[in-house]
Parts: sequence; C-alpha cells; structure tokens
Amino acid sequence: MKNKPNDDFFSNAEHIRTLVDNLPHGAVYRLIHSADGNRRFEYVSKGMEKLFGISAEILCNDATPLYGMVVSEDVKDALEKEKRAAESISPFHHICRIKVYDGSVRWIEWNSMPMSDNQGGIIWDGVCLDVTDQIRAEEALKRSENALRSSENKFRAVSDFLLDAIIMMDERGAISFWNKAAEKMFGYSEAEAIGKDLHDTICPARYREKYKAGIKRFLETGEGNAVGKPLELTAMRRDDTEFPIEISVSAVKRENLWNSVAVIRDITARKLSEKEKTQSLIRHIFDAIIVTDDAGKIIFQNDSAENIFGYSNEESLNSVILERVHPEDRNKAQKDFARIAAAKSANKTMVCRVKRKDGELRIIETNAVNISEKEDEIKILLDCRDVTERYKTMEEIHRLADDFKKANVELRTANEKLKSAEIRRKEFFVAIGHELRSPIAVTIGAIESLLSEFSKRKEKIFEREGKLAEIVRRNLQRLSRLIENLLDLARAENEELHVTKIKLDLVPIALSAVESFKPLAIRAERSILFESSESSILVYADADKLHQIMGNLLGNAIRFANKIISVKLSIESDYALIEVIDDGEGIGEKCLPRIFEKYYRADTAGKKSHIGLGLSIVKLLAEAHGGSAIVENTGSGAKFGVRIPLAKNA
Repeated sequence: MKNKPNDDFFSNAEHIRTLVDNLPHGAVYRLIHSADGNRRFEYVSKGMEKLFGISAEILCNDATPLYGMVVSEDVKDALEKEKRAAESISPFHHICRIKVYDGSVRWIEWNSMPMSDNQGGIIWDGVCLDVTDQIRAEEALKRSENALRSSENKFRAVSDFLLDAIIMMDERGAISFWNKAAEKMFGYSEAEAIGKDLHDTICPARYREKYKAGIKRFLETGEGNAVGKPLELTAMRRDDTEFPIEISVSAVKRENLWNSVAVIRDITARKLSEKEKTQSLIRHIFDAIIVTDDAGKIIFQNDSAENIFGYSNEESLNSVILERVHPEDRNKAQKDFARIAAAKSANKTMVCRVKRKDGELRIIETNAVNISEKEDEIKILLDCRDVTERYKTMEEIHRLADDFKKANVELRTANEKLKSAEIRRKEFFVAIGHELRSPIAVTIGAIESLLSEFSKRKEKIFEREGKLAEIVRRNLQRLSRLIENLLDLARAENEELHVTKIKLDLVPIALSAVESFKPLAIRAERSILFESSESSILVYADADKLHQIMGNLLGNAIRFANKIISVKLSIESDYALIEVIDDGEGIGEKCLPRIFEKYYRADTAGKKSHIGLGLSIVKLLAEAHGGSAIVENTGSGAKFGVRIPLAKNA
C-alpha cells in the first residue's frame, strides 16, 4: 500500500536527484531473465561499473560475466535464493562475495523485486550495495572485543577495524598514525603516509594555505577551528580526485607537545539518474533516509528507518522526528534543525540520543541537509546512522589512551629511580675500589719485603714463616686483580675506560705473565706450556691491560685444568691471537653463549668460577683494543682466545 505523501515526493525528479546526492555507494539495475534461461541487464547505473569493473555495454548484452564473479562457495546459495524468489514473486535479499576486476573479494548486498514479463520470463528491479567494510568491521570488532585493554598496539588493532579513517598528526604537522581505513580512503599505504605533511597529502592545493594557517595556533594551545566539533570539508585522494569528508578532530598532548587525532568519514553520495531505480536504492539503503518539513514532520522514510527507529512507515508519517530525541539532547537538536530549515542548502551533522519505539536508547549520527526548492516549501533530508557501537568503541579507545599515558608516567618514574640507583652503585664500586687498592698495595709491598728478608735466613722457622707470607702475598695479589677488574667494569659502565696504546712486543709480555703464574700453577699441580709462532709480535696496545687479560685467562685455566695449560701466540690475518687452552672438562653447551657475561658463573664439572668478572673483563679489554674474545670446547678441555690488532693495522 502506497502513502500519498511519499508518492508526491517521488513524483518530482529533482527531489530524487537531490536524494541521490546524499546516498552512499551502490548501483541499481534491471535484469531480464528470459524463459529460455538467458540473462541480460536492460539497465545498469554507473555505480555498477565502479563496483565490478564491467561496462554497461557488456552487461546489457550478457549478464554471465557478473554471475561468473561470484565466489564459487557462494554460487549455489545465491542461485537457490534467486530461484525461490522468482517462483514466489517475492523480494530477493542476499549477501555474497564477489571477486572484482582487481582480484580483491568484496561483499555485495542484493535487494530486488521480481515480476513476470508475461512471456515466461522474470524482470528483476534491484539495488546492490558494497557492504564489505560493514561486514569486515563487524567481524573485526568481534575478534578484538577481548583484546581492547591497555596498550597502544590495542588502539591500533581497534582503529584498523573501524570503517572511518583514523589519522594522527604530530607536533610538526606530519602524519604519525594511519589506519587501514585511511589506506583505502586515500590510496596511500601506511608506509607511504607516515612522516608526510598531512595537509600536503590529503588536502586539495587550493585549500592548503588556509588549513595550514591554523596550525601554529594549534601547536601552541591545542585549540583550533576544527578541534572538538565535526566539520565537512573536501579531501583529495592519491589520484588527485576530490571527495567530501566529515572530520572530527581531537587534541592530544604527548610529551608536552600538541598532537591531533582525526576521525574521517567519506560522505560521498552517488548520483543516479532514473526515478524508479533511485527509489529502490533509497528504500534498501543501509542508512535511514528521512525527509521532513520545516516543523520536523516526516513526509518520507525508507525501510532502514523502520529498522533503526522501530516505527513503521504508517506510524512515522506526519509524526515529528524531534520528539524521539532524548530530552537532554532535544534543545540543541531543535536549534540545529531550525538553523538548517532557515537557510537553503544548509547542512549540519548532528549526534544525539534517540529513543526507539521499544524504549531502547541509541546514539544516532544524522547528516541533515536543506533540500528545499521553493521558499514556501521547506524540505529537510536526514541521513541517519546508528553509531552506538562506534561511540562505545571510541570511549574504550580514549580509556585505553588514558591508561597508556598513566603507564608511561609510572614507567618514566621507575626508570629515573633505576638510573639513580645505578649511578649510586657505580659510584660505590669506584669508591670502594680506590679505598682498597692503596692499603692492599702497601701490604703487598710489606709482605714482599718480609719474603726477601726470610730468603736471606736459613733457619727452618723462617722457612715456615716465609711460606705463610707467600700465601698472604698470593691472595693479596688475587684480591688486587679482582679490585682492578671491578674498577675497569665501573669505568666501562661510565664510559670512562681508557687504554693507553703504544707499539710494543706481545711475546715478552705474555712470557712474563706465564712466568708470574707458574708458582701458582705448581702449587695447584698444573704445568704451563708456552709457545709462539713468531719471535716478535708487534701490537698497538696497553701493556698493563695485556697483563690483566693474561692474568684473568691464566687464573681461570689453573682453576679448571686437570694437568696441562698451553699458552700459544700466533698471527691470524691482521690480528695477534692469544690462546689459553686447558685439559679440563670443558664448558657446557648451554653455558658457552653466556661465558663472557658479567657475574655469570658456569658450573663446570662441579667447579664453580668465582665472582664471574674475570672473563667479562677479558672481553671488555679486548674490545677496548679493537679486538675480540672467543671461546670454544676442544673435546678435551676449553680454549679461550683474544685477538689484538697488529701494530701496522692499529
């Protein structure tokens, strides 16, 4: 049953064209399914070619190419539904996947009404809509429902599932965030967009200076004409085509600098030309399309309006749309509506809470346009969309952003405390090292004087005291080496470790170290063997640090060798190679990668190394010379090596 106000409205082609200007993407068609089984289109709108990449000329000769684009898994269900609708002459509604000309798969919603052509065939008048983004968003939001918690990564995951473009601009005016919807809307991938000037990327050239003029004020105050309110502007895609957008900008302060987050919606409406096809499209469009007079009385609504608001067409006609608005939002809505009614071609995007027939409150975003053609006949077009879930998502995003900010503050505070504690630790190591080094050096000197005196006397009592003094000297020397290691470690961590490199012969230095450790090796019942491939190996190094390297390697080998320790010097490419090899049990495979770490103590055959600094200092000093430290198992023990650059290459 038709309603006269609607019939009057559709009788005017200008009304129809105006409506088309405010409708989203889609296409209308008339399909002829003849009695002999042939299918061809009698009419297709321009949107058909944009959706599927097939020209009207081809489709009007043969509809087979379009049927062939349906994904194979969806073909059977689509044909069965079409057959049932044709047999019962009942409305056909179906959503299926189409593999379009560029290879991508899109979700297409089909709505049509069949009628007999009195020749055994069927005529289908219908509309098809690309609902890919809606379906993908619904699926994505379901997948991400449990993942929206407390991090920037979750913010990105949510934004990538939204239909609207989410773009962030940093303090330089450059793009710092670009979601998937922005990629689709503007044609730039995330990698291409990040770092580019926002206005140069998406604004038509004629508007750029005007838009950029407000940037300075925004960066200083976080305020601007576009902040905190939705605006309708013109944007530009990568291919320089322009299209209308609705943009909502929020100011976000990050590290005391103003950034902005923009939510952008493509509000392009496709122009269609034929009244019959346009009417079908309007009736089956996803958004609620409502036309009112200047008092807000409804004179037309499409089928989606009933789905969104719950009122049938008969119930809605001549009712006042503003009476459905929540009392707290009604005053502002009335004022906005009055301003639109007062000015021809005026438009406004409004967001308010609306009460459905069943009492449920929903958040409705409405694009209101004055489409009046005569001053005494005011008509307002309302394009209404239920954005309740989107607003809930945005609230969750803002909550996550606040949590992220708080976590950042806590992390910075903890980091500062950690840095302060680390500084005090390093200062303690340096202070205690310096405090201990002097008395130990004095004590070693005194012990060595006693040993010298004892060696001059032949009495057995002095021989026993000499042995005790030797034990004291040996342990003091070990303690002195440990303190030097600690000091070198502290210097390295403070970036104050310096090596005084001069040209010197490695062979006598290594030999001297071996000789100094032989008494310790003998007492441990070990033997140290020394060999050098060259009589002289010139390096550019610090002699004291070389002694320290040799001492740490030999001390380690004596602890873990069974009987024999071999010290070998050779030349390897542009480096002098020092190798210290023991015949112990070797090093566990799990321990090898960590053997040079600070404080790491490998448990080898039941023998634990001491504080775990010696080998880490070897690596540190080797690298300070421009060389490296290596370790490997030989099968019958372990081999440690140090490379020191030769003098000619240093």
